[in-house]
Amino acid sequence: MLNQLILVGKITAIVKNKKDTDNNVVHISIDGKEALPIKFSQSLFAPIETYIRVGYVVGMKGRLEMSDGHVVVQGEKVTFLNKSMED
Repeated sequence: MLNQLILVGKITAIVKNKKDTDNNVVHISIDGKEALPIKFSQSLFAPIETYIRVGYVVGMKGRLEMSDGHVVVQGEKVTFLNKSMED
């Protein structure tokens, strides 16, 4: 079974976990109102934290996973598409 998810939207928040775990989260807004949290491993989160800012439009590839009885999006790749117009 193929488990792949591709999202395009604007970054609304970047949340770094204070502990060295794989719970770093990027919030991406699809419709401008609601934001979907996407979890990233520490190795994938480092370039996001360095180069991507809130307001940038990005494409994200990931997969759906179960975590504590909830469905979560686990990010696998981020593609920069556009900066926000305010920059």
